[in-house]
Amino acid sequence: MSTYERLAPFYERRSDPYLMAVYKDVLMRYKRHGLALDIGCGPGVLTKVLAENHERVLAFDISPAMLAVARAETPVNTTVFQHDFTEPLTGSFDTILASLDVFNHIDDAVPFQKTLLMWYESLVPGGVFLFDLLKESYLADLIGHVETLKLDDTHVTWRIEATEKQNQIRHVLFGSEEKHTHIETAFDETTVFAVLPKDRCVESIDLPERTLYIFKK
Repeated sequence: MSTYERLAPFYERRSDPYLMAVYKDVLMRYKRHGLALDIGCGPGVLTKVLAENHERVLAFDISPAMLAVARAETPVNTTVFQHDFTEPLTGSFDTILASLDVFNHIDDAVPFQKTLLMWYESLVPGGVFLFDLLKESYLADLIGHVETLKLDDTHVTWRIEATEKQNQIRHVLFGSEEKHTHIETAFDETTVFAVLPKDRCVESIDLPERTLYIFKK
């Protein structure tokens, strides 16, 4: 198992209770029925919330280890599978959720906007699209962070570096035998509203490290 894959249980334990409460409140206030989609579901914490007020839920992630954690407590009305969120799925959805900086893992504005529009267009009329984006100021404050994580029988060093882009950071994970890197890029509301209709944004919630957007088609 790769260094990154070993972090799956850690992500579940490290979920921010306040942020989870914000999301649960929003999902209840904008709850719909029918078919929901959880993009980049990770360990499935919010997948279970979607399952409480939808007939069916599809939840996917790119990480097999994250999916294994999510499947361990999958509700009976939920299907969990592996998928790349930059690729489309067949069908239309009543609710689409992309939480906990999923879209910040895109490298550049053009593919970010293409992905954002693709999922918005996958909504049924009246469907709700909820996603969050980390702020550039928050990413900047993370640069230089170093932490050692104890994961069962091994230790992983997590370091955050600057990249050549002002709105981007690089996460570097060192395990006993390998190194894993991935980036996070900040995108502001101008970039969002360049492709999604501003008058369909029914609410935006400003949090210290991120902005949560709610669009209704």
